[in-house]
Amino acid sequence: MDKKDLYNSINKHLSSIDDSLKTLAWVQSATMSMNQENMKKLNDTTNKMISSFGALSQSNDNSSDDKIEVPKYLRWNGDKS
Repeated sequence: MDKKDLYNSINKHLSSIDDSLKTLAWVQSATMSMNQENMKKLNDTTNKMISSFGALSQSNDNSSDDKIEVPKYLRWNGDKS
């Protein structure tokens, strides 16, 4: 194998390595983009849940209208018999 063939062979290998690195960079970029989208969705969902729980806790003010009266005959009087 002369020098020219050796250089061509090395060039092909380097080109192949370059293509592989470009592919890996593209995959990593796509993965990061998907992770960013998923984190945004998770953040939005979390904020909606927190907002819903906050609204629920404000609407549940334990007013007497919300309390259910238990009839006396159904109440436990502490008797263990």
